[in-house]
Amino acid sequence: MAGEIHQLCLWLPGLKSDRKSIPINDRTGRIFALGVSMPGDEGQPEEQMWSRAMSTLGDAMEEARPQCSFGPNDLHHRRGPFSALAAGASMGGGQPMPGNLAQNGPNRKVLRKLLRHPSLIRISKHTNGAFATWFPKMYKYYRDTLGKLYEHDEKLERLFADTAWAAMSFNFGPATWCYRHKDWGNLAFGVCVITSAGKFDSTCGGHLILWECGLVIEFPPGASIIIPSAVISHSNVAIQSGETRYSFTQYAAGGLFRWVEHGFQKEESYTKGWPAAELAAEQVRKKARKDFGLSLFSTMDELRELAQKN
Repeated sequence: MAGEIHQLCLWLPGLKSDRKSIPINDRTGRIFALGVSMPGDEGQPEEQMWSRAMSTLGDAMEEARPQCSFGPNDLHHRRGPFSALAAGASMGGGQPMPGNLAQNGPNRKVLRKLLRHPSLIRISKHTNGAFATWFPKMYKYYRDTLGKLYEHDEKLERLFADTAWAAMSFNFGPATWCYRHKDWGNLAFGVCVITSAGKFDSTCGGHLILWECGLVIEFPPGASIIIPSAVISHSNVAIQSGETRYSFTQYAAGGLFRWVEHGFQKEESYTKGWPAAELAAEQVRKKARKDFGLSLFSTMDELRELAQKN
């Protein structure tokens, strides 16, 4: 997909609450990324305002950070020089089967408290709704496949009752600055959502860069974007001294999908004892995965047609 992305522009204006969601498409018209609009706050009670919710969530992150136990790999890693922890279900890195991230670790209590924070629940509902609206075919694939996973293994924890994603990373900062990277452990043709929080001047720093797209995006606190993070290199600009920036990413590991599609087992067990002809056919099916993945992205015309049917 990255090689087919059209160079749309060099600058995308900030994702403000008075703007609509901003779809980003490739040269074929497929929408592969989405700047998610912020919910409007006008006329709402102050405690329900999006900006206030994001501010309280940033405060909660700041309060939680000193309560967490960070290992060396949690403080400086391939994504950047900032503290980060993850929760939810995942599979990869040699795991024999899917498991819960930080299931019995010292940070479990702190992360569970954050996951129950009303503002984080609101973020989940809002971004999950954007996922379902703008990527309906992929959303269904996530819900159907991961639904089978949770039904098969009740020990796996759902982050939220109505989310399609399986895991969340908390980037505690306090000045989260990501290197240019790809999240190769995520579903290769899937998407994740990134949400920003904290107190910083988004006109001077914190911009999100989508490298293959040639896009630099003003990304203020409370903004969210859905991107195919396994195939698009992304990073963000550093913020100014004295400011704080946190972020949250919701995603699903590719290993979870393979586990389900291989009959709840690893590939080597799934194909063990297969004759040469069947192994060759499996390789053909693997090569077709790219076309299958691309088919899950919708064009604007397809979304309009779907809306008319509904």
